[in-house]
Amino acid sequence: MDKPRVLVAEDSPMLRALMKKALEAAGVSVILAENGRQALELAQAEAFDLIALDNRMPELDGTEVCAELKADARWSAIPVIIITGDEQPRPCGADRYVVKDAGFASLVAAVRELLVI
Repeated sequence: MDKPRVLVAEDSPMLRALMKKALEAAGVSVILAENGRQALELAQAEAFDLIALDNRMPELDGTEVCAELKADARWSAIPVIIITGDEQPRPCGADRYVVKDAGFASLVAAVRELLVI
C-alpha cells in the first residue's frame, strides 16, 4: 500500500525540514512548499491526501490557500490543517487548526486522525 501523500507549506527552511521528518516518521510521504503560492500550485497540479499550511507565509498565507482550495469542488474534499503560532487564524474551512509545538506532536496527531493512520 502506498503511503498517504501530504503537502506541507512552511516558509522557514528549518521548520519545513523538521515537519517533514516528524511526518515521515508517522508514515506519510511529504512534499514541501516554501510559500503559499507554491503550495496552491502544487495542490492544483498533483494529488494529495492532506494539506498542512503554515498560517503566516509570504505571497499567500495558509488561510488564503485553504479558502481557495475549499471553494473549488476539485479540491474541497482534501483535508486541510492550518498550523499557527500564537496568532488566531481567519476561518477558511480548514478541517483542523493546530499550534506549532516542540516535535510537532499536535500536527502529527491531526494528520493521523484525519488520514486514519
